[in-house]
Order: sequence, then C-alpha cells, then structure tokens
Amino acid sequence: MPRREFKALGAHSIATAAGCTVEKAQQALSYLTERGDEALFACSGTKLASGTDRLVLVSRYRLVLVRWKPLGLGVAFKDLHLLELRGMTCQGDMGAWGFGEGATVQIKSPRLQDAAHATLHAYGSITLCLDVPPLALSLPREWKSIGFDMDDKVIDMGFSRTWLAVHSYSVDPASGRSGAAPSPSDAKARRERLAAFMAQLISRPARRDRILDLTFIAELTAADFAAAAVALRHTSMFAGVRLLDAPIGEAISALSECARTSKSLTVVHLSGVLTAAPSDVRARLAAKSFVDALSEGAAARTLPLTDLDLSGNELRDGGVTAISQLVQALRQGLRLLDISDAKASSRGMQPLIAALCEGRRSPQGVMHASSALEILRLADNEIGPRGTPLLAQMLQRAAKLEELDLRSTGVAAKLVVETLQKGTAGATLRILDLSGNKLSRADLAALFHFLGGCTALVELSLARCTLAPESLVALLQAAQLNRGLNALTLDASSNPFGALGGQLLSTALPHCTKLSGLYIDACHGATAAKGDDTALSVVVCEALTKSAPQLTCLGLGRNAAPRSGDRQKLIAGLATVLGAAPRLHTLLLAGSPALRLKLELASVLGCIASCVAPIQVLDVSGHHAGDGLLEALPALLAGPKAPACLLLHENLLTATGLEQLAGLMGAAETHPTEVLVVTHEDAHFALTHEVEKLKRPWESAAKRVQSATVQIQQAVAVGRARRRLYPRMRHPRPIDGVPYVMKWPNWAELLHQAAPGSPAGAGMQQSWEPPPTPLSEYGNSPTPRDGVDEDEAEGVHDPAFEAALADPFGGFGSPAMGMTSFGFGASGGSSFTPSFDGNGFGTSIAFTSSFDGNGFGTSFGGNDLGATPTAGSSSFMDGNVPVFSGGFSSGGGNGSFDTSQGFGTSFADAQGFSGGLGEANFSASNGFGVAYGDGSNSSAVAESTPPRTMSCPLVSQESTTRTTSPTLARLPL
Repeated sequence: MPRREFKALGAHSIATAAGCTVEKAQQALSYLTERGDEALFACSGTKLASGTDRLVLVSRYRLVLVRWKPLGLGVAFKDLHLLELRGMTCQGDMGAWGFGEGATVQIKSPRLQDAAHATLHAYGSITLCLDVPPLALSLPREWKSIGFDMDDKVIDMGFSRTWLAVHSYSVDPASGRSGAAPSPSDAKARRERLAAFMAQLISRPARRDRILDLTFIAELTAADFAAAAVALRHTSMFAGVRLLDAPIGEAISALSECARTSKSLTVVHLSGVLTAAPSDVRARLAAKSFVDALSEGAAARTLPLTDLDLSGNELRDGGVTAISQLVQALRQGLRLLDISDAKASSRGMQPLIAALCEGRRSPQGVMHASSALEILRLADNEIGPRGTPLLAQMLQRAAKLEELDLRSTGVAAKLVVETLQKGTAGATLRILDLSGNKLSRADLAALFHFLGGCTALVELSLARCTLAPESLVALLQAAQLNRGLNALTLDASSNPFGALGGQLLSTALPHCTKLSGLYIDACHGATAAKGDDTALSVVVCEALTKSAPQLTCLGLGRNAAPRSGDRQKLIAGLATVLGAAPRLHTLLLAGSPALRLKLELASVLGCIASCVAPIQVLDVSGHHAGDGLLEALPALLAGPKAPACLLLHENLLTATGLEQLAGLMGAAETHPTEVLVVTHEDAHFALTHEVEKLKRPWESAAKRVQSATVQIQQAVAVGRARRRLYPRMRHPRPIDGVPYVMKWPNWAELLHQAAPGSPAGAGMQQSWEPPPTPLSEYGNSPTPRDGVDEDEAEGVHDPAFEAALADPFGGFGSPAMGMTSFGFGASGGSSFTPSFDGNGFGTSIAFTSSFDGNGFGTSFGGNDLGATPTAGSSSFMDGNVPVFSGGFSSGGGNGSFDTSQGFGTSFADAQGFSGGLGEANFSASNGFGVAYGDGSNSSAVAESTPPRTMSCPLVSQESTTRTTSPTLARLPL
C-alpha cells in the first residue's frame, strides 16, 4: 500500500468524509480543539452490536467516537487515548480496537483500512521513544503492508510529542476558563512552542548526562511538569529529571508512578519547587508521597537512584522521615543527598542519620548506606548537640565524602571535626561548611588540629559563627603550617572582627601564601561605634599585596564605609591587589547602609577594567552611585575580559542610565554578560524619578523605563542562551547563607499602579498594556540560536555542523569525524521476525535497545540464509544526536540503508525472499518511514516473537489472523 500523508482536517473535510452536516462536524472538531488536538481522519461507522451510526475520528492523540442523541438531546463523545492502545483486529469491513484496562471499540465501516492506517500513524508518532509492549495486530492479508512517514524530523525520538499527548489528555474544558485564561488556540500554540524547544534540549542537551532538564523552560507550569512526569513513566531514554526554582507545588506527585516503576531513574534534582507556598500542607504531602513512591521502587529492587536533591523545599519532619525510609530501602547507597532548607527538627533528622549509619549485607561484605556518599548537604535543619554523636558515627563510615554542608544545624563542631580527622573522610573531604553554628573554644581547637592535618580541603566556610579576630588569625596560621595543603578558600563573612580584626589581619595576611580565597563581607564590629573599624577593607587590601599571586576570590562587601581620607586608600589598595593577582576571578564589593561608595565607585570600576586579572564575578550592587558609574562600564564590558556576572542593581540608575546600560549591553555581542539584573526596586526608582523629578507623563515614563529594561533583559537572555545557562539566575553567593533567585521587575504590578496623586497613571491602566518580557519567551524559541545552540552563537561555522542544524540526523557526523552517517528508517516489511520452513531462512532482523554514556542508541543485526550472519549495524551518540553507521544486508534481498534526511527510509526490501515478504520498499523521505504488515504470500508463517525496541514499538504482528499477544490474540468482532 503506498504511503500517505495525514494532515489536519477542517469541519468541511470531516463533513465530506463522514457524510454529516458541517454543523455536526464543527461540533466534533470543537471537542478536539478544546483539548489541543486535531483530526487526521474521519469516517462514518456503525456500532456492531446495536447498528447505531457514529462518527469515527482519529486525531493525533486519541480515537473519538461521536454519537448524536435522538430528538436533539445533544451529542455524546467516547474518548480513547492512543497511548493506551494495545492492539487491533480487522476482518473485511469490521474491526475492533483494544485499549488498556480491557476497553474495546468495535467499528464497521467501508473505510476500515484507512482508519487502521491513521490509527497506526498517530500511535507511532507519540510512542516512538516509549518502552511499550508491541501492538497485537491481526490485519487482513490483502492489505499488505501499511507504511507512512512522520510529518517532520524527530530529533528527540518523539518525547515532545508524547508530552503533547499527555498534556492533551489532562485538559478539562468542563472546568471553565477565567477571563485571563488563554483561548484553546493560544494554549495549543504555547504547548507546541514549548514542545519544540523541549525537542531541542533533548537532541542537543547542555549537559551530557541524559537528564531531562526542565529548568531551561522558563514558562514551565505545574501542568507542564505533570505531563512530562507522566511521559517519563513510559520511557527509559532518560537517566533522571532536573528542575530548579520553578514552583510546581502538588504537581511533584505526578512523578510518583515513574518512581515506582522506573529502571533508569538515577538522578532526581528538584530544588526549590515548593517555595511558592511554603506553608501549603498539600504541597508537602505531595512531596512526601513522591518520596514514598521512591521507597516503593527501591524496595522492589528496580530503582537505581544515586543522586537525590530536594533542597529548598519545606519538607519538614514528615518528608525527611520518608527520605530516611528511602535510604533504608535502596540497594545501593546514595552518592548525593541534599535536603538543605527542609526546615526539619531533630525529631525528623535523627531517623535519617540513623538510616545512613545502617549496614546491609552484600557479596563484598557489610555495606553501609553512607559508604557511597560523596556529597551530603543537611543545611538549615536541626541536628543539635544530641544528634551529633549519631552524625559522627555515620561520618566514620563515609569513606568517599568530598563535601559536607552543616550550615545552621546546631551541631557540636568539635565532635564532627575530630571524627573527620580520625576517619577516612578526612583524606577525601574537599568542602566543609559550618556556617551559622556558634563555635566554642573547644570547637576552634579541634578546627586548628583539623586544618593542620587535612590534605584535600580546598574550601572552609565559617560565616556567622561569631568568630573572634584572634581565632581567624589562628586558623590562617594552621592552614599555612600544613605542608600538604596547597590552596584554601576561607569564608569568614558576617563575623564581628571590626578594627581589631583589621590590625591582626594586617600582620597575618602577608604570610598566608596558601590562602587562595578570602571572604570577609559584613565583618564590621556589631557594637563598635561608627568610625572605629572603617579601615578594615583598606587594611586587608594593603595586607593582601604579598599573598595576592595565589588569590582567586576576594569578598570585602557590606563592611563599614572608610573615612573620607581612607576612600582613596581603598581604591589604591584595590588597584595594587588587582595588579598583583593575575588569578583573581571573583570580587565582591556589595554596598550596604554602612558602605556606600557612590562617587568613588566609578574609580573602582576603572581600576577593575584596567587590571590584568580576568574578573568573572563582580558584585558592586547597593552603592547608590547613580548614573555616574556608567562612565567606567564601556572599558569594563569591552573585550574578552568582560565579567560574566556583573551585579549593578540598587545603584539608583535613572531611565537615562538604564538606556545607556542597554546600549552597552547590546554592543557587547562577542562576550556578553550572563548574570545581570534590573530589580523591581530599580525600575520603581527610575519610574518615580521620571514622574516626580522630571515631571514627565506617567505613560511615556513607564514605556521608556520598560523599554530600556527589556533591552537589558534581552541581552542577558541571549548571553545565557548562547552558553546554555538557565533562564532563572541565582545569586552567585548566598546572602546570609540563604540562596535566592534574582528577579526582574514585575511589570504587571509596577505599571498598573498609578503614581500617588497622578490621574494620568490611572488612565494608563486602562489604555496601555505592557509588552511581553523576554523571560516568557526565553528557552521556548524553535530556532537554535535562541535556544541551546552554543557553537552557532559563538560564530563557529563548520560545514558538518551547519549541515547538522539543517538536518540533525542526516548530516551530523562527517568522514573527518571517523564515521559515516545515515538516516534511519523503521522497518517496512521486516518489522517482525518471521521464519520460513523449507527455505532455510533464519531470523531476518533483530532489534536491541542499547544505551551509552551520552544518550541512547539502537543496534540492529540478524541472520539470514540459515547460518549466515548479516553485516548488522550499530548506532551511537556523537554530540547527543543519534548517528547511525554501517550497513544492513539481508540474504536473498536488497536490505541496504538508504541515505535520507531525518529518520528517513525503510531498511528492508525483501523482494528476493522465496514467496516474498510483501512490498515494503520505501524510498527516501524526510520523515520517519514506518511500515506495518508484510503481505506475505508464503503458506508457512511461524509465530512472531520480537523483542522490545525503543525505536519502533510497533513490531509485533502477523499477516494472518493470528497475533503474538495471548491477551489480545483475537478481539471480538
């Protein structure tokens, strides 16, 4: 049977095909449109049992039977999801479709073959990547093979289409829409835009870890996440899921079924997904149910989970207790466990730490749950002195631990540090964070000994620990005396050092050659009078001159302002340090009510622009410097040394300053800044300045401020997209230990607020709507440049790469790469495994799903002509795009691959077989060539037993009335 294309049908086409009125056809079409679906095939059908006339619609995602009730009593719809299709039986003009849970649909129609053809086309489009059982098909022999092409290239193995199908099933038009809700057509366009970008992410991921990273989708809602979670349940092409800083709330429970049944889910990173409603009990219960589902999967010995990150979610005691049960159930230990900021008490933390201490028998001996831990983050949860002994017992067995975060846990630091020093973790620990814990003299003494003996430590955080300046100097001396320590970054922020600390540091820092980073932000004395500790920043800059060559990070922000005479000393000291520190990449000079450089900030930026150090993170926010700071920005943003992170917010920029900044950001196309934000407060100040100071009309002022801000936002979004960074920006360093997401202005709130006493503002609220911001569009463009294409944006014009952009499958992989790439076509007449008695033919084609470290692949092989093996072919990943190489030979026939664009042609033309396997000879195509059936003329056809395949799940059927499924061997007609 020749291939045919399936396009969306309109009301007139449905009416013509089904022989009904246009009004009835429009009524049926509206049913699909409300659910984001469209009809591909329509015909009239008769119910076999009662003889009732019905309209049969095959859409992209469902099979719909429409029946109009007599006497104008309305219309009834029977909606069956194609994702649940299990098989079909057809004979003559009668057929039966079998679905999950025993649902069966019987149809009698003269166009039954076309209905089956459309059903297989729609089903194959949305199940291409799914691990579903083969369909049980029993089709008439005279139909021969049924072939078709996909509508377009399938660069993501069809996962985005599966997501669209699940999303369509979840739409409930009966719930009604509010006035602000989008229309069905707008909602459908939005989902298709998200699906297009999702396909780009999957085909060209930012990380080579086979993780479905939904953080890149800025518009992601709870319903979108739930649809992705349901689609994940049916596929093993992903090794995990990642989502950061997106409020999905109760939708987290949609992952529960995937957690229970998945055999590939190794990574779960869901950080900050419950922050929208921290007091919402239902969201916490949903998170707990998800963790319980993970425990069920682990208890069934099917879940291979190794990384669990639920940080930033208010799980409390119930959620943390559920995590402890998960740790006990896992056959293998976790490599990463992060429950920071779960707000759990000691009652909830104790079971978790006890579970990490437990051991289980294995062929290698007794294995403890903590033996595989490499990263453990328990910050902002109460452990307390009473829970510290149990924690110490667990740390004794953590032989691979590299990072330990105990911020604000109230632990007894002495016992923790002594355990690390005596145990095996002391030789592997690289990062230790004890910030927010009050350290006693005994704790500090233990830290001195630990710093003198550890060899792997590179970062120590002791912020907000009420450190005395003498203790800080002693810690620096202990690190300097450690011969095995090469470089150490010390965070001592928010400790009351004051003027005395400056004097002691001026003596100690010149001798600290092993100090690679120092953060002493907000370290002015808490009780000191103003002016007593003004020289802290100046003294530190002068003291760091001798140890500057090793320096990579420096934080001096939010300290007390220097005296007027010391400000020039501060600038001179910074210039000296910058000139002597060629490795310095992070400089934090954030302002505060105690520190406002104002006019001097332009001079500081000038020093930074002229230094040799490649400053990548620069924080000069909060100084109220005004538009004057823009004088130094052209030199700072020009060239390859432009900071990747430049924080300028809270500097009281006017609308004119914002326009100048937008111009500078737009000019820096070669190396744009990736992290820069204009906050809601910045926009409010600029708008108020325009209206109250300059007396400009509210509407024109609002348009001016927003236009400049949106230009800056677009420049930042392009820079982040080129480097495949998330659309949401986290601050590079937590403020007082709390990480937060930097946000752009809320225009709906800002621009719809009338200025105090300004009637013009009230008029603007009705006459002008703000244009959409780039945040709602970033990460959802179908073009690679605005999505995830890094090389193109960087100006790399490689012929093979450009060919891959135009044709991701057919052109990727050149002979220079050591490979030859081909398009891939799912089988035509050989999509099953028949054997022929008397002809000596063995297995013709065998499918095997395989995975490598970068993605997924499919290998092909088989035997023909009895004992003679075929050449076979193997697929692999290069750049996370499936590339297929080699050839395929089939004895007695022409089975070579045809080069094609996309998932191209069929690979079987078995005309040479004795008796013939039917006509499945397809030419090259731009879609995914798929064929079902064989039309065999042979009288000896054996049972078909194909294995599971990820590339083409519809591989089980015979040309006779027998099928391979015992449950759907014969659907009733």
